[in-house]
Amino acid sequence: MDKGVFVKNCESMSLKLFEVMEMEFEDTTEFDRQMLAMFSFGMISSYGMEENAEVDIVSVASEYVLIKVFRYSKEQAGTFLNLLIDSTKKGKNPTYYRIIHEGIEMYYEYVEDESDKIFDRIMKMYLAFNKK
Repeated sequence: MDKGVFVKNCESMSLKLFEVMEMEFEDTTEFDRQMLAMFSFGMISSYGMEENAEVDIVSVASEYVLIKVFRYSKEQAGTFLNLLIDSTKKGKNPTYYRIIHEGIEMYYEYVEDESDKIFDRIMKMYLAFNKK
């Protein structure tokens, strides 16, 4: 698959999360953005596995999405991406690990256009981890 197409598909997939949650970026909190970014990272990882994409392409797409969709600075995106990558190792960060893996599963719901299932999965994690 063309690298540009892969990156654009990752961007669209990530934007879909805001649509499913009926959220405008401007109305989100940092907690919201981090949660959705973790799901997005899991989805991008799953998509990369499906497409047999090289690891560097998945990393570039993930960083691009963190900057373009979640509006992190390049520095913030790099730091967050490293944390996300480290969190894919079991035991490193159990909270992030769980949310990322929910995102991996959510990719298949995205492919099947199962917005209700995506919404339910996000809400389940949001309620489990929101300490407000």
